[in-house]
Amino acid sequence: MNRFSPQQKGFSWSYTKLRDWRICPKKYYQTTILKKFEQPQSIELSDGNALHEAFKRRVEQGLPMPTAYVDFNDWGDEAASMKVPGQTNICEKEIALTRELRPIDYFNPKVWVRVKVDLIKLYPLTPSTAAAQIVDYKTGKPKDEIIQLALYAQAIFSMFPQVIGVRAEYWWTIIKDKSHELFSRSDMAELWAELLPELTRMEEATAQVNFPAKKNGLCKAHCPVLECEHNGRT
Repeated sequence: MNRFSPQQKGFSWSYTKLRDWRICPKKYYQTTILKKFEQPQSIELSDGNALHEAFKRRVEQGLPMPTAYVDFNDWGDEAASMKVPGQTNICEKEIALTRELRPIDYFNPKVWVRVKVDLIKLYPLTPSTAAAQIVDYKTGKPKDEIIQLALYAQAIFSMFPQVIGVRAEYWWTIIKDKSHELFSRSDMAELWAELLPELTRMEEATAQVNFPAKKNGLCKAHCPVLECEHNGRT
């Protein structure tokens, strides 16, 4: 796997940061790096956080899903299920990796990429191997975000060397449906072949403080960067 040389000390990213940079570099710079403008928390995001917490309590504490989420009782049962001896369920696991894709403390200055996985299920296969199922609870509209699932898979392969395969799932709560992708360790080369050129451009932009505005469908009513020429709320 090819690596690229550091261009800015301390550069780090996550899928969310990459997504925001893709949408509009200027908004990303103003809200994420400078923190000059704050994105208001929507009702949808607040409800999503509450639903994530409900799943976490169901898995970790065995508590039933709250009345507001009674329609997800079956999913709560599935999230908390223990199917094989020696299985491990882990909620909201924060994983950080270096450029060499080695696990590191989440807040270490040498972190290159960070992910947070809503649910990890580790299934022992042999004394030295395991399979993993990971779940990302999605409360927004379904989108094609395979790259995010692949990034989660890389984090699992790096954190758990015994894992030989990952089933990565989205649980789309708004439509009560699921989608998934399967990954092996050999699949990760394809992920980085696609991502590394774009990450190089993102890192160069950060080093050069080059974050031009990019007009898009969010400018008119949803962007908090009021000083932008494309903002429709000024």
